[in-house]
Amino acid sequence: MNAIEVPQIRSRAHVLTVPDRCRAVAVPDADAVAEYVGANAGAITMGPTDTPFGRALAITDRWGAALSLIDRSSAEMASASRPDGRPVLIGRFAAMVNDAYPPKIDVQQAVARALAEDLTPLGDLTSAMLPDGITSTSQMVVRGVGALAGRLCAAEAFHQVDPSIKIEWHADDGDSVGPMQKIADITGPLATVLEAERTALNFMGHLSGIATRVQEFVQAVDGQIGVWDTRKTTPGLRSLEKAAVRAGGGRNHRGNLSDWLMFKDNHLTGMSIGEAVAAARDRWPARTLHVECDRPDQVVEAVAANADAILLDNMSPDEVRACIAIIGERRPDGRPLVEASGGITIDTIASYADTGVDYVSSGSLTNSAPVLDIGLDIEIDR
Repeated sequence: MNAIEVPQIRSRAHVLTVPDRCRAVAVPDADAVAEYVGANAGAITMGPTDTPFGRALAITDRWGAALSLIDRSSAEMASASRPDGRPVLIGRFAAMVNDAYPPKIDVQQAVARALAEDLTPLGDLTSAMLPDGITSTSQMVVRGVGALAGRLCAAEAFHQVDPSIKIEWHADDGDSVGPMQKIADITGPLATVLEAERTALNFMGHLSGIATRVQEFVQAVDGQIGVWDTRKTTPGLRSLEKAAVRAGGGRNHRGNLSDWLMFKDNHLTGMSIGEAVAAARDRWPARTLHVECDRPDQVVEAVAANADAILLDNMSPDEVRACIAIIGERRPDGRPLVEASGGITIDTIASYADTGVDYVSSGSLTNSAPVLDIGLDIEIDR
């Protein structure tokens, strides 16, 4: 088979959009591209393999950029989907776009740190004892009920240990899952699968546990109010955990101290709420100005200062209703966003749903979520 020159591929390629978040580049011949890339231009990370959308492969170029490719001759198949209406998920990142995914660079760095923690300084001594050539076919299986998160982290763990390991995903971040549901098939050398297994499952279990916890909160309020997270996250894992919150149906509060200004009681030393908001509005125009209030008189001040958002801290549902009355009364031109927080649990959140607040926030979503039990059932190929 003749190699296809890269300029020819580029001149004839066009972007092919597959329904429900899948994006790939169409090429004349996936197998020919694979032959050329493997010999000259980069690395093949998946395939070529047949999919419901045509023959596809995933590659990285010589600079490490990832790309998914599909036969242009079968591009018209892109309007098709699996029987359940969702796309087939293939490869490491599979060029998927999902707002429940964390940034790829954060995934790569977090996984690299976790693997270094597990494999430094001498690697997996036990798996290294296995004879060469033993391969395995494994299924990643959920043992409980919940919401899925962490797919990119699991895939990255296997990829960093051994790029030859192949994964076919049957569920995506944000999907509801049940007991004994298979979410992925994993094939590759037994030794390297075992080497990456615990790191992959640690990420999946932890992040899916957060998504599951958030889903419980969201279901408890039945769409009446939004569920917000906080900055009470595991150091170094914030973007991953906030992505898991989105996977569970929640919404993200500020990601860090630079996102917007939030005045709490300790920030108001020596100045009033009105003075703080006015000074912040002058210094940081267009930034959200958020004020924490734990008394009705502070709410009056925050409304008068035209704060963008007000946090009602450690208030009962009745106290929240009283403050909402103040906010509505003082802002006929449109009230600020209102958040309730402080000691609100899965058992009490429903009582805040009809108070008039826009969001309820809870640190327990990320700092107290139990792990969702996910395991890897490994079968040794004979």
